[in-house]
Amino acid sequence: MSARRSAALRRLYSLYAPFYDALLTRFTRPGRAASVRLAALQPGERVLIPGCGTGLDFAHLPKDVDLVAGDFAPPMVARARRAAERAGFDPEAVQTLDASRLPFPDASFDAVLLHLIVAVVPNPEAVVAEARRVLRPGGRLGLFDKFAPDDQPVAAWRQAVNPLLAFFVTDVTRQAGPLLRGAGFAKEADVPVRLNGLFRAIRAR
Repeated sequence: MSARRSAALRRLYSLYAPFYDALLTRFTRPGRAASVRLAALQPGERVLIPGCGTGLDFAHLPKDVDLVAGDFAPPMVARARRAAERAGFDPEAVQTLDASRLPFPDASFDAVLLHLIVAVVPNPEAVVAEARRVLRPGGRLGLFDKFAPDDQPVAAWRQAVNPLLAFFVTDVTRQAGPLLRGAGFAKEADVPVRLNGLFRAIRAR
């Protein structure tokens, strides 16, 4: 992402951090849980969650995975470290990360979870491509986010409201299929979880 947009998002999500859990814990729980189930995480597997926010995913993870997580907003990272400790994970495994430029070697994770990040970042293609780069052969990608249907043009209402929503919160015009195919992923499962399919949990490999 551009340095200017990155700085703007960092400031915005630093402001959101104190309220994030209160606003989103209950609403996003079903989608996070569904994505983790689809990922079928196994004992000892190395799991990456870039864009982990305040760590709301951690409570849904098996306790015997090797977790690495991060966010690009320091207040989010601070809260995520506390959430990691509460969930029984090493808080030092949570770090400041730019999901579009991950500091990890190729093929170093068994699973990557991208929850409520692909529809937020300015360059989702880079984020999905980085997830593909760090996954081992046969590794799984779990997505939970707001996606427009793949099999039809983006609806007019989405296009009309998107400029305002994308500036403050999220893009509602992105389609998972093209993003996944462009990075070399094959979609294996796609489950509607909220608001008549606006939010979806997806597994790709």
